[in-house]
Amino acid sequence: MAILKTILKNKFSLKYHGIGDWATAIYVGALLENTEAIIQYYNSINYVITSEDEFKDYLTLETIIKYQEIIENLKSESDKIKLQNLIENLTDCFKRYKNPLNQIYELINSQYLQLLDMKEDYYNKYEFIDIVLSYIFNQHDRINNDVFTFILLEIAFSTLNMSVSKSPISLFVNIVSPVEVSIGVSLFNESLVKQINKGVQPVSNIQSIESSLYFTSTKIILLSILKSK
Repeated sequence: MAILKTILKNKFSLKYHGIGDWATAIYVGALLENTEAIIQYYNSINYVITSEDEFKDYLTLETIIKYQEIIENLKSESDKIKLQNLIENLTDCFKRYKNPLNQIYELINSQYLQLLDMKEDYYNKYEFIDIVLSYIFNQHDRINNDVFTFILLEIAFSTLNMSVSKSPISLFVNIVSPVEVSIGVSLFNESLVKQINKGVQPVSNIQSIESSLYFTSTKIILLSILKSK
């Protein structure tokens, strides 16, 4: 189980909000309350990213290190020393990951259905999926075609038939125009669109699309939609 649940008790964000943000003040408090436990935890892990929890551990570690910039803003000298010690220890731990990006993209390609699953309600859910999608689009050439197919199907499913709340991927791709989505939908064959309109879960249709031209077009469409916002 990831450190967010076991030690930080879901009182810490996967994203660093910066100096001056009220959330930063809250989260730094959680770090100061658990410095020894956090250091002990990160010195005991295997430094691999082969599961969702291990991915979250990596992201949490990466985020904690960013708190370096707020140390001078802390009022208490003892808190400054405590946070500095924490970050120095965790920086050493962070360096122990070998080729983390390779591991992350292997995980996304093999477990994207789980990583992008919004059914389970947990703290940091929206931030985590937003981070996963950022990885997908930042280095899209490392992502398998079925991942993009899944995302496009989720967008189409939401736009054609369902409310946005039932297809949350569209929240993160930030679709605002049905016209843009219709470009992607036009690539579907008629029978697939009919299935989506009838409420068939989009995941079940992933393997039915095999055209390499379709996959290439899907990536281009998704990237153009994202970059236009």
